[in-house]
Amino acid sequence: MIPCKKVSILFVLLLALSVKCFSLDTEEITKLVENSIVYINVVSANGDSVSGSGFFVSDDGLIATCAHVLDTINKGKSQKYFVNIRGSLGTQTAYVQYKDDESDIAFLRLDIDVTSPYLTLAAEHENIGSPVLIYGFPIGKVLMCITQAIVSSTYLDNFIYLLDKAVPRDNSGGPVINKYGEAIGLISFKINPLEGQSFAINTSMFPYEIKSHILKNGYYQKKLDEDRSSELEDFKIENKTLVKYRENYKNVVIPDVVTSIGDQAFEWRSNLTSITIPNGVTSVGKCAFGDCTNLKEITIPNGVKSIGLAAFRNCSSLTSITIPNSIISMGDYAFYGCTSLNEITVPVSVKNIGKSAFEGCPKLTIKTPINSTAYKYAKKNKIKVKAL
Repeated sequence: MIPCKKVSILFVLLLALSVKCFSLDTEEITKLVENSIVYINVVSANGDSVSGSGFFVSDDGLIATCAHVLDTINKGKSQKYFVNIRGSLGTQTAYVQYKDDESDIAFLRLDIDVTSPYLTLAAEHENIGSPVLIYGFPIGKVLMCITQAIVSSTYLDNFIYLLDKAVPRDNSGGPVINKYGEAIGLISFKINPLEGQSFAINTSMFPYEIKSHILKNGYYQKKLDEDRSSELEDFKIENKTLVKYRENYKNVVIPDVVTSIGDQAFEWRSNLTSITIPNGVTSVGKCAFGDCTNLKEITIPNGVKSIGLAAFRNCSSLTSITIPNSIISMGDYAFYGCTSLNEITVPVSVKNIGKSAFEGCPKLTIKTPINSTAYKYAKKNKIKVKAL
């Protein structure tokens, strides 16, 4: 016989382990999420219209969808946004609160004050092989369709999920739901799907935008266009590591307290044009500035020792950069796809340069001392090089 005390401890342990292990079937998930999913119709002044799907992500009428869903053929400024909601609310008008064409993420907010049912966003990345459900309105506002699928692969450090089932185009903006009823992705047809498959944007990109005070105070883009000094609240900082930049301003000054720029801290900030890094920073994480397509100016201070994997991937507006004497290593794909990069100065201190670090940089000339690691790397990879 097991003593009562041991039984109690065992029960508590089993209860703790079962919290995330409980999953729902398709019918249960659909009952849970169906009223949170909406049909979106965009109409321009001349009558041109497009449609797609979306879903509530907060209880005050905030709707996630794809940026391309909100563009009619003429992309008229007088476009009107109509949202059809299941239940008594029917069709309501909405306005754009956030729209980023680079990541294809957008948010609408209803014009009326409402308490809306909303989907919980998954806190973790979904594993390859996991079963999921895709919801959307491919045949108009009357009929919501469900597609069963499996996560077959991921891209761009889990930013994109590849699903093994194709869905109609008007499913764009609709949610991908895991077995716990959480939204893990957003179907996007901006990315050309493979035959018999579809792509979804990971909803882990959402939380910093949803929680931002900007989404409570008017149209996001108006504030993005302002030029102001960075504030500490703009950054998520943990143990002196800049984990995430919460805003999307053009010119950014990182706080002096930061000693490390974390993985993906500024990734996809297409509005960013210049950034100032404090002297105390010693490392730049993987994809830290990945796909900051308008970034033109950045000074890496002396003190930084490493540049991570794909740290400046696809910074297509960056024209020149000087690597300080403190740098020892530069990761794989560090400057991959920097198509405007004309020159980079690399000191002898750099002892390791990863594969394809400068691939997709057709204009590049590397300036470096003769017989340095960078000089040998340039010669081996047939990159223009100028001895210092």
